[in-house]
Amino acid sequence: MFKTVSAILIFFIFGLRAYTQPPIPKVDSLRIESLKKQLDFLKDSARVDCLNDISREYIIVINSLSWDHWDKRDSAILYSKKANEEATKINYKTGQAYSLIDLSRVFLLFKKDTIRSENYLQQAFSIAQQLHSDKIAGWAYLAKAKKSNLQTDTTQITPLKTALLLFQKSGDKEGEAEAAKILCDVYYTNWKLEEAFEYAELSLAAAKVKRIHNITYGQNLVISSLGYIGLIYEEVGDLESAMQSSVNARQYAQENNNKDGGMEIKIGALFIKLKKYDSALYYINQRFILLPGDPWNYLFLGEVYFATKNYNKALELFLKAESGIKKIYPDVVYTRPMLFVGKTYEALGAFSKALPYAQNFIIHTRNWRQINYTIDGYELMTKVLHGLHQDDSAFFYLQAHARLKDSLANKYFLWRLNYKLASYKKAAEDEKKANQIQILTQNDKIKQQQLKQQTLIRNFLVLALLSVIGIGTFIFRNLSLRRKNEKLEGERIENELKLRQLQSDESNAKLQHQAAELEMQALRAQMNPHFIFNCLSSINKYIIKNETEAASDYLTRFSRLIRMVLINSQKTLITLEEELNMLRLYLDMERLRFNNIFDYNIIFTNAIEPATVFIPPLLLQPFCENAIWHGLMHKEGHGNLDIALTIQDDILFCSISDNGVGREKATELKSKSAERQKSLGLKITNNRLALLNQGAQEDSYYKMNDIIDEEGKIGGTRVDIKIHYNELV
Repeated sequence: MFKTVSAILIFFIFGLRAYTQPPIPKVDSLRIESLKKQLDFLKDSARVDCLNDISREYIIVINSLSWDHWDKRDSAILYSKKANEEATKINYKTGQAYSLIDLSRVFLLFKKDTIRSENYLQQAFSIAQQLHSDKIAGWAYLAKAKKSNLQTDTTQITPLKTALLLFQKSGDKEGEAEAAKILCDVYYTNWKLEEAFEYAELSLAAAKVKRIHNITYGQNLVISSLGYIGLIYEEVGDLESAMQSSVNARQYAQENNNKDGGMEIKIGALFIKLKKYDSALYYINQRFILLPGDPWNYLFLGEVYFATKNYNKALELFLKAESGIKKIYPDVVYTRPMLFVGKTYEALGAFSKALPYAQNFIIHTRNWRQINYTIDGYELMTKVLHGLHQDDSAFFYLQAHARLKDSLANKYFLWRLNYKLASYKKAAEDEKKANQIQILTQNDKIKQQQLKQQTLIRNFLVLALLSVIGIGTFIFRNLSLRRKNEKLEGERIENELKLRQLQSDESNAKLQHQAAELEMQALRAQMNPHFIFNCLSSINKYIIKNETEAASDYLTRFSRLIRMVLINSQKTLITLEEELNMLRLYLDMERLRFNNIFDYNIIFTNAIEPATVFIPPLLLQPFCENAIWHGLMHKEGHGNLDIALTIQDDILFCSISDNGVGREKATELKSKSAERQKSLGLKITNNRLALLNQGAQEDSYYKMNDIIDEEGKIGGTRVDIKIHYNELV
């Protein structure tokens, strides 16, 4: 089968998204040499198939981005012609058709001979029609679609879909994977994310099936499809799903010893977006180890320095990447280096140097219809023109940026909505099938029960007949058994009374437990509005001060925290790990609000497995909030908040200490409204601890004491909490 991917298509996608580029297939020299050795032992159709296989191995590499392998095109032509000649001699139509398809593609791409290419392709179509072969026709249609630039000539989508249907009909998974992958390329390039996502999943499923030809290329299709799925998730803002898809692709590449996956760059870029720069550096350095001479490595390493505002180092790396890429691919335009060089010049205030990069970037991305890149270009042009005091032009690009960004946001929203609706529909269909299976199972049970009843009736009649024969003996035995049954009945009634008494005691215990649980839920319901009120007050502060970026950052963190609170507040118990994740996010928000006037540390003083310890949700946050608002906020100088956790005798000990002004000074400073807020939070938490402690031998209440320094002065406040926890077995 004909297994090539258009070089024009790869260049196009690669220039737009470097780190999502489908991996470059390499020539499997061992396989080619093995196939060549087999030729001497093969005859007739088997020999023709082997010649076609060798030709296809060369075509895969020639049609990749490995320009140093273009010298293999003569070898591809040689083996394709040999296959055609020998297939014609023995009248082997199938082998002849595949060799014609290969020759059509080779003469079009590397000889620019469109007439001979079209002639070869028409002969292949004719053979497919004679043999009624959907498989051959599928590869012919795929070759026909590749004869044009699929990004601009969208009329060729029809031949591609025809090829896909023919591959599915004939069961050719190799062809199905390739056709679906190219359709994903086309739809993504034209910014139709729903269709691109659908075909990426289809290509992924087909590419995972065991292949016969071009095995390394099949692995690259799997990695590439996972890369596109991750990219689409990233475009619509679902970074967690994007990261998972990219990690899956990297794991697949490692399992198959495939070093060309490029997922280290993709994962590093996602970590940059997540502002986890240490993780980003780790994966980018891994890419340096795998491909030390790849100039794209310098580009993404520069992005880390750019994100951390080390602009001089970033500019050095961007220029190095730009020159290295141009040296390897002098005839191809890559926009990502262009964008970041311009952004770095703008950040350094070199607006005149940034202007040509911004202009060229907009021209190329606009021609390629990449909405997200065009938005970046408009934003960069706005900043550059404003820096050059060309405010009228800057305002024009600012308006264009806003319109395009709103349009893109609407598209992302619709994609997410449609994707969720499709998921719900699939779930409903699965549920319907499950119900149908359940109904069939119930019908089978009813039939079995009926058969069982019929068997019982028949057995009863047999027993009745036998009982008539031995009626005398039966009456005597019946009288004896009646007396015994009366005695057993009395014992049974007595046992039932005892059992009912035990069940009554157990029901009372369950009711008491349910009452305590309902009261605990009510307290959690009170805790959530109290916590949300304080967070909204913080956001309101930024809005009043017109600090929009800080408000936006704070609101983003707040939305993540609220989501965690809403999920965890529905649970009676959560893991200590989840509780500490919520606490860290809350403390980061408070540090942001109070301009980093304090630091915090969470430490374990002995071996604790946070994932196996279960406590009620939002139990520690009120104490930390009290320490910040009434202790650290009034302190002169930098504050510290330490949370120490230890386990001893099945009790979780938590010590929360601060170096604030102390309780006495805090009482003098706080207002009446602040006092009420504090009392509410600690009162609710106190009640929750009391409920948690029911039935325990030791109390779970907290103790609050002042910290006395060596000079006898108050050096802060410390709260000691004892919590009876549940442990995962």
